[in-house]
Amino acid sequence: MTVIAPAGYWRADECQAPLSAPGLVGDLIGHAENDPLGELVVAACEAQHIQPVFRTVVQTYQIARSLVEAGGGMAVVDPFTAAAASAALVQRRPWAPAIPVQLFLLTASHSPLSHGARQLANCIGSAARACLARGPA
Repeated sequence: MTVIAPAGYWRADECQAPLSAPGLVGDLIGHAENDPLGELVVAACEAQHIQPVFRTVVQTYQIARSLVEAGGGMAVVDPFTAAAASAALVQRRPWAPAIPVQLFLLTASHSPLSHGARQLANCIGSAARACLARGPA
């Protein structure tokens, strides 16, 4: 997971260091109660004896990113959503402790993937790995 905040929130050198629960201050944007990754973030906070208070709760990571881009606070989102944020509007920091994010390909159980679909899945996987390899900017 990755913490995102409006541009200028952290010093440039701070952006390379992971952020843990005590660093979640100010206007926090949280995720719906039934969001699995959001639940992991809250559990990580509670393990550090921090009870996060969310000013805004959203249904999707893309909405959280849009609110951060508009200056509405900070959020913990998946690394793919963080990578899609405007570098001019958002700063990123890795979340600590690390919470892994998995991508799944859903297919029909009764039909194998065609050659083209398999190639597309491989391309998506390569793009996802490249996105994660770039890390926080």
